[in-house]
Amino acid sequence: MKELTGHKYKPSPEWNMQGLLCSDCHIEKTRDFVLKAEEERRRELEQKEKEDRTCDVCNNVIALDTDKKKPEWKWNMDTGTVLCPQCYEKTEADFNRKLNFCAICDIKMGFIRYNPKPKWRIHGQLCRKCWDEQNLKSKKIDA
Repeated sequence: MKELTGHKYKPSPEWNMQGLLCSDCHIEKTRDFVLKAEEERRRELEQKEKEDRTCDVCNNVIALDTDKKKPEWKWNMDTGTVLCPQCYEKTEADFNRKLNFCAICDIKMGFIRYNPKPKWRIHGQLCRKCWDEQNLKSKKIDA
């Protein structure tokens, strides 16, 4: 402990210190605080960069920026989502499958498609035959 003579410095509130500091201690604490803040900023930037290069579906790190893919708007994914090429292809194939094939019988859909009722909890579209069957089942259950 040094006796405070001459200039006395009040510590910054972020330092969580009581009392006053001499000039040497104040300079040392300021330097330490600035170095810690820079280190934290560097870690945060590295973490953000890693998150920007991570696929949001499989959590694999994407090596090249050219491999980062953004989902199509019609896939109904969050903005800012990043996909690796494999997940992009898989998601696109799943979407096309739901759009072009019946969710129950897996037959290729024609021009006319039927959307299932929400209470059926079916994802995708239905052909007429499957929609009619589901409708009959739900009417029997409700009756």
